[in-house]
Amino acid sequence: MLRWIGIFSLLLLAGCAHKKTEADRGDEAKVVTPVEVAVANRETIRRAIKAEGVLYPVVQANIVPKISAPVLKFYAQRGDHVRAGQLLAVLENRDLAAATRESKQLYEQADAGLQNVKSATLPEDLLKAKSDVTATRQTLEAAQKIYKSREALVKEGALAQKVLDDAKVSLVQAQSAYDVAQQHLTSLETVGQAAQLRSSQAQVDAAEARYQSAEAQSSYAEVRSPIQGLVADRPLNIGEMASSGSALFTVVDISRIVARTNI
Repeated sequence: MLRWIGIFSLLLLAGCAHKKTEADRGDEAKVVTPVEVAVANRETIRRAIKAEGVLYPVVQANIVPKISAPVLKFYAQRGDHVRAGQLLAVLENRDLAAATRESKQLYEQADAGLQNVKSATLPEDLLKAKSDVTATRQTLEAAQKIYKSREALVKEGALAQKVLDDAKVSLVQAQSAYDVAQQHLTSLETVGQAAQLRSSQAQVDAAEARYQSAEAQSSYAEVRSPIQGLVADRPLNIGEMASSGSALFTVVDISRIVARTNI
């Protein structure tokens, strides 16, 4: 009896499972999922983004004058294309030009002095020093002869001792004058000549440096473009004061630009 009850229970459970499976299948058959079909191709991924931005040149020059002076003349306007080294403006430079001329004259004067030292002054000084040596040597020789002569006469009793003493004083003075003249000549022939040449050359070098500095300052009145490009800004007009602390021109090279934007 128990055997038949077990078999009946198993058949009942199998029937319930079969009914639940068919019900589930019916529910699933009602769900429809849309599917798009496309052919797969190999291509480059492209993505375009639109945004507002500001364009900047890769190369830009804000040209600031090196001196402060009124603008005398402009050679470029806004929008003009300029090349590297082109003259853009000229500033007032009459005072600088005058200083340049003065420095040039001082330089030429110093150079003439050096040439004079080389060709005239030193030879004349040497000639005079040699002449002084010759004259003092002759005086010394004469004083020596007089002293010896009077010394012999004093020994013979023909002259007083005072006359010999006076001759000795003259001899000492002549010897001293000769020594001084000889030292002066030696100094000119060795140290003096070289020192005088060095001094004159130093004066020429200093005058030349001042002249070059003044010439450079005067050249700063010419404002030139350091790059090739387009004049984007020129804030001043003729007669207004250009300052060494603010840009007189802005030149941009628009052959290459950079866009800056927020994405």
